[in-house]
Formats: sequence, C-alpha cells, structure tokens
Amino acid sequence: MFSLDSLVHIRSAISGEVADVEEKIDRLNQAKKEIEHQQNDYLGECRKILKPELAKSWTGSRANKFNDSRDEAHQTIENILNHEYESYKDRIDWEIAQLNMQKETLSFAGILAREAVEIADAGQDAWEAAGDKFNDLKRWLF
Repeated sequence: MFSLDSLVHIRSAISGEVADVEEKIDRLNQAKKEIEHQQNDYLGECRKILKPELAKSWTGSRANKFNDSRDEAHQTIENILNHEYESYKDRIDWEIAQLNMQKETLSFAGILAREAVEIADAGQDAWEAAGDKFNDLKRWLF
C-alpha cells in the first residue's frame, strides 16, 4: 500500500515539475522577445542596404551589376527576417502551447495529490478514499 510520506513525496515532485515547466515557458518567452527585438533591429538595417539611391549619372554595366547585387542581398535578408524569424517564433509558440498543456495536466495532478494528502491526514478511516485519489493520480500521471 502507500503511505502519507509517499503522497507528500509525489505532491512535492509534481510541484517541482510544474516549476520546471514554468521556467521553460519563461525562457521561451524571453527567447521570443529577443528574436522579435533582433528582427526589428535587422529590419531597420535591411533598409539601409538600398541606400544611397544611385544617381542618374551612375549608369552602365557596373552600376547595373552593383544594383542587382544590392537588390539580391536586400531580398535575401528580407526573406530571412520575414520568413525564418517568423518560423522560429511559430516553433516557440508551439512549444509554449505544449508546455502549457503539460503544466495544466501537472496542476490537476497536483490538486489530486493535495486532496489525497488531506484525506490521508484526516485519519485511518479515510485511507480508502485516499487510495481512490491516489489511483486517480496514477491514471493522470501514467
């Protein structure tokens, strides 16, 4: 059978898992903010690639080649900033959603564990009810 100590240990372990998940969520949110900040900074820098505008007197094959290279570099950087950065942020959002679901499941398991501890604390007559809660907890965790 199980003991009050094992219930307290399970409850403590669940609390630790919730804290770990919350820390991961916080780190991912911070990473997303840093990516957004970097993306905004680079968007400003990206616009500078097209400066200065070439004067009308700057013509010829070298001018055309330079302008084509500059446009290609601008387009490449813009694609990275608008697509790859967005992809990173989408992956972070997905991971945060997964962790939030995990946190909710752990929180529910924590509630069951707390109730089981309270019931077990109530005395020997309540052991059967605590066993039912413990079995519910096991179904949620495993």
